[in-house]
Amino acid sequence: MVISISGMDGYGKTTQCKILEQRMPQIFSKPLHIKDCVCFTRKDPKEINEWWFNADNKEDFVDTMLHALAERRNAALYYSKKTGMVAVLDKGLEFYLTRIKATLLAYGTDPKEIEELLKKGLNKYKLDSSYEDIQFVISPQNGFQPKKRAHEQFAETEEIYSKYSTINTKLLNDLIKSHTKLTPVEFIENDPEKMSQKILKDIITMLNKDLQIPHMDNINDIVSVAKNIFGNNLKIILLAGSTAKGNYHEGWSDFDFYFIFDKINIENTCAFDKYAKNNKIHIGTTYYELQDMQAPLRIDRRTKATFYETNIGKNLIIYNPENITLPYIPFDDLQKYNEDDIAENINLVKRNLYSESLEVRSFIKRICLLEKIILKTKGYLTETYEDTFKIFAELYKIENIDISKFYDLKFTDNDKVKLREYGNNVLKVLQDERCLNLTQKEHIEKGDE
Repeated sequence: MVISISGMDGYGKTTQCKILEQRMPQIFSKPLHIKDCVCFTRKDPKEINEWWFNADNKEDFVDTMLHALAERRNAALYYSKKTGMVAVLDKGLEFYLTRIKATLLAYGTDPKEIEELLKKGLNKYKLDSSYEDIQFVISPQNGFQPKKRAHEQFAETEEIYSKYSTINTKLLNDLIKSHTKLTPVEFIENDPEKMSQKILKDIITMLNKDLQIPHMDNINDIVSVAKNIFGNNLKIILLAGSTAKGNYHEGWSDFDFYFIFDKINIENTCAFDKYAKNNKIHIGTTYYELQDMQAPLRIDRRTKATFYETNIGKNLIIYNPENITLPYIPFDDLQKYNEDDIAENINLVKRNLYSESLEVRSFIKRICLLEKIILKTKGYLTETYEDTFKIFAELYKIENIDISKFYDLKFTDNDKVKLREYGNNVLKVLQDERCLNLTQKEHIEKGDE
């Protein structure tokens, strides 16, 4: 899949691209920008500006821009096909075309000449936007004035840049209104997180359109029993965890259900728990009332993570007849950690690690939980054991371990020794308090927009 994020200067498109790469490096590529293309030889911002806003080289300007866009397209398609991941484009083709048009119009170039230059270049490089599976455009907000580039970059071209900016705003607005393939994202000043969750939800929904949830017959039976026991008091049934994400592993994964009621009836919850205990597949249950969803939220950290993941298109809302909206959970809330909670989990890992009989399933789950907590403080969001172990090992430069062999319990004594070594290396990392001090904000360095 290839996605692009576009918008006017100052609307946070580059920031959004970087958030995707940082938050889920197991899914999203480093943002691809035309400045990184081989044919785009100008790298210094002032040099780019002097070349860009120069009416004497408009043929070279159009040809270079379209050549770079074609090079970037080829790189994105190759990357996506090779890795199966999402290639992220910092500004899409349609947006760059409005930039090119706005630049030439600011020069005073005749519109017919602009069309001829673009037509020639698009044909030469066989360019259209069909390779972009989702084209996001951050929509302008009434009355908001996008910030300009650094003053020193435009000191000698302030007048033409102002013309360009005005024309580009109009062209982009016209494009958003007329183009059916563009996906608008409402600009929210000073809150890029809400914009990120909208973008993530659209992408993940598309990625998951063919997702097969295992054991749906069992899940439907459980839902039917729950609806029968709880009746109209039941408002939401949410399936979370690996099963909802299509990562179910027989003998490892549970059915993690969240039930939200108008009011909790203890007699009914006890009846459902009795049913759950007799089910052949382990059913995890978490119960909340609607009032727990209201500010201040009365939910734990794990539930916050579940709601966040649900809001970006992960997990599965199975029952919600009144279309009740789950609380908005900023990612910052997930980055916060409780030292006592971490310490407790570390001690549980140690007890297992130092025992003669290592309980593999419990050990791997507990190690993965600890790694997820730490990775969230760094701005990462992982879900599978494999992705979590891989990113943690890369971040802290420890040797990773292939845990897939442990799922079917066909591991050797040597594999068990390696698992102990891996667990011991993770504990060494966790003992270094510096690993807890770096936040997402520090990872997402300020972008150029």
